[in-house]
Amino acid sequence: MDNSNQPSSKIVRKSERVNDYQTKLMQNESLNNSKSPKVEINENGIALFVKTIAWAILAIGFFCGIGFGFLSEYASSSGGFSWLMAILWWVTSIISFAVMLGLGEIISLLNKIYHK
Repeated sequence: MDNSNQPSSKIVRKSERVNDYQTKLMQNESLNNSKSPKVEINENGIALFVKTIAWAILAIGFFCGIGFGFLSEYASSSGGFSWLMAILWWVTSIISFAVMLGLGEIISLLNKIYHK
């Protein structure tokens, strides 16, 4: 009689182990989900670099516009400052700034989407 009970008791013990394992696994998953902190994704290094270059383009373009406004051949003939040359540099730098800043923002957003 002991031999007939022995296989069923092994099956019961195995099913109990499986149930225990499943219970522990579910507890670990619930703990991992509840304790996982919401990590704020830092700015991507490339995006930050591109945005920094954009701001540098704007600053350099502004000062070059002033400098070339005074140094232009039109300025020397008109006796002062060439607004045409200055505005040309300023508009060009603003357009370049907008394109570079937009590219940096696109890279930043793509990085955030990738890390979701």
